[in-house]
Amino acid sequence: PHAESSCPAPEPAKQPPRPKLHAALHTKGSAYTPALHARAFDADPTDHCETPFKAYRDIEPILFRLAQALRRTKGELRIYDPYYCEGSVVKHLSELGFTSVINRNEDFYAQLEG
Repeated sequence: PHAESSCPAPEPAKQPPRPKLHAALHTKGSAYTPALHARAFDADPTDHCETPFKAYRDIEPILFRLAQALRRTKGELRIYDPYYCEGSVVKHLSELGFTSVINRNEDFYAQLEG
């Protein structure tokens, strides 16, 4: 058994509001569950799970900061996701303003070998 600490947990540091950052981020979006389509390659069905829209919203601030650091707009930041499932990554990121997303219905590993 482990002893519980009698010290209170520290308060999280409060961040100052960042109006420009928050204005560029999306707080709403739709959930998109694509229909299953044929793939141009053999794949284990248990290895193909779509990432939910909420996860992309969670990383949007990081991608936005990266775009700023590279002096690009969200639409100009090119994002490559080699792992094709049903292609929803393109739709999800597009809804957040990242419109230069590459996610093809191809076997990434075969492309590396070829």
